[in-house]
This record gives sequence, C-alpha cells and structure tokens, in this order.
Amino acid sequence: MAGNFSFDQLKKAVSNGEIDTVLVNGETSGGAELIAAALQDHKRAVVVGQRTLGKASVQTPLAVGVEGTGFKLTSGTFVRPGGQNLHRFPDSKAEDFWGVLPDEDARVS
Repeated sequence: MAGNFSFDQLKKAVSNGEIDTVLVNGETSGGAELIAAALQDHKRAVVVGQRTLGKASVQTPLAVGVEGTGFKLTSGTFVRPGGQNLHRFPDSKAEDFWGVLPDEDARVS
C-alpha cells in the first residue's frame, strides 16, 4: 500500500495484515507516533528507523477576548496502548521512556 490513503483504508490494511513495517525517524511526531506505537504495542508491525521526536502533547486553544488573539494550553499527553507516555518532557534523558523506539533489530543510526 503506497501513496495517500484515508484512515478507513489504513484501518482495513492493518486488519488485513497488509502493513507489516512502519518507518519512523527523529521527525516523526504527534498522531504518527501514536499510530506507530499502537501498531508496535499490538505486534501488528515492525517499527524500523530512529527514535521518534516525542512530541505527543494535547493542546487546547483558548481565546482571550480579543478577536484573533489567544493561546494554546497543554492539557494532556498521548499515552501508548501499553500505558507508557509518548511525550518527551524537557528534563527527559535519552535512557528514559518517551517517543517510539524502533524494534531492537530494526534500528538505524
């Protein structure tokens, strides 16, 4: 399966066993990290590449009463199906658990 496809097409491809590899790198973030983590946690795909960015925060936009002005409040973080947090916090170290780490035999430097 190549090219652009919808969520429904992705869901069908995963359930049919058509996806067996997910490629990630240090720029992979957000929803893409969550999908890679879910496929990895459920042993539906081998994750190949480099550790992901760890940008897995949920932000809520808030208005301040002036049209066109507001800010985003970080209100949560994504959690893997296995229960681990995906977000890399400012004080996180390389050995801490964050982001998606490719499968042991599929890491590329």
